[in-house]
Amino acid sequence: MAALALAFAMIQVKQPPLFLMDEVDAFLDAENVTLVTDFIKKHLQAQTIMISHKEVVIKEADSLIGCSFVKGGQRTSKSYSLDLRQYS
Repeated sequence: MAALALAFAMIQVKQPPLFLMDEVDAFLDAENVTLVTDFIKKHLQAQTIMISHKEVVIKEADSLIGCSFVKGGQRTSKSYSLDLRQYS
């Protein structure tokens, strides 16, 4: 929580061109995750990539990107993307 507060305070001073967050919401409850996503949408003017498994974040996303292993003996993976703006 302290790291998130520091990152958001730094954003208030100078906006970054890209903001990458890796599961910062893992230990937050649904209410606090909503506060984080609302802050990002209202105050962050940068492209934001947020890695998350929370349904609250996925519902607020503009697009989703996922990766999975390809079935079979090969050790490869495949990526998928979905633009959610057309489903609003």
